[in-house]
Amino acid sequence: MNLPPEPAMEQREKYIARLIHNPGGHGLSETRMINTPQVLVARWARLKCQYSCRGISAPMFHPPQSPTAEDTSEVLETYRFGLLLRRDIQFKGGETGAQDLLSEFQRSLLKIEDAAFSRGYSRAFLYAVGNCIFCQGGSEEMRPCHYPGKTRPTLEAAGIDLAETLRMLGWEEYLIHKPGGALSLFGLLLLE
Repeated sequence: MNLPPEPAMEQREKYIARLIHNPGGHGLSETRMINTPQVLVARWARLKCQYSCRGISAPMFHPPQSPTAEDTSEVLETYRFGLLLRRDIQFKGGETGAQDLLSEFQRSLLKIEDAAFSRGYSRAFLYAVGNCIFCQGGSEEMRPCHYPGKTRPTLEAAGIDLAETLRMLGWEEYLIHKPGGALSLFGLLLLE
């Protein structure tokens, strides 16, 4: 028996429910729904990124090319909710191994954003973690981005105070990386 296709709204809701209730199936450790007023934005977060991040020269990914805190606040006002996505990773030293795990996480987040878009969230937009994984790597030179459809601003570069946002959600335990323990990576997927 052929069933009629599900309405788009049911497809959307089922996908979000799967992300929340089965995060492991999407390469995540946990997913939480967040109302956009709970995403805290502060100018200092962007400044900290601008003046202390090693990847600051990557176009579009970091200040001064990334959205300002004011831009981010204005964008958040046009959304009602999003998903805070977390993956805990274990790695045993070496910057190369950490970069590989970060790259895998960023790719999985882009797939999640694309899947949300294809299920009817036409305004799905992701804020990611880390440096650009596609062509910038550790380069210190400014050059045009060859993958503009795949780059996303980092949470802090866009002025999001990740630490306070995590505290508000009760995720403060993931702020501290203990030697030999898991490192938590985060992404924010805005949905509307």
